[in-house]
Amino acid sequence: MRARIENEKLENVEVVAADARNPFHGHKLGEGPPLQGSVDVAIMCDVYHHLEYPRTACKHIRRYLTPDTGRLVIVDFHRDPARVKSHTEEWVLRHLRADQATFRQEVLTSGYRLVEEVEVPGLEENYVMIFASADADLANPGESWTGRG
Repeated sequence: MRARIENEKLENVEVVAADARNPFHGHKLGEGPPLQGSVDVAIMCDVYHHLEYPRTACKHIRRYLTPDTGRLVIVDFHRDPARVKSHTEEWVLRHLRADQATFRQEVLTSGYRLVEEVEVPGLEENYVMIFASADADLANPGESWTGRG
């Protein structure tokens, strides 16, 4: 991922290594976390089901999201063997610790509100949920990072 960011000269994208509790623990190889309120979008793609301390991790992320417009995006596998064709039924049921509804509730109880659940054509095995801080002013957030207003 770092190579792609470098090749495409994406100056506003940063890959962050995390530990089990703090997603910003490994920021710039130990230089410390980003400034609070400075992260526009935090994306976890096929990662959330691995979190050992999901509420703690989500609370850390929330502190660093840009006020009002910052978003947490979770893309993860459906815990439904009929939808996940790239893995065995056993993998789906043993590897994925819970389903979308459970993960949604974990995030909501960590100080977020659900902004949108996005259906992505061709992404049958995964779901996409977009969250904002529960105290964010969503009444008039301006143009969103998705470009949908």
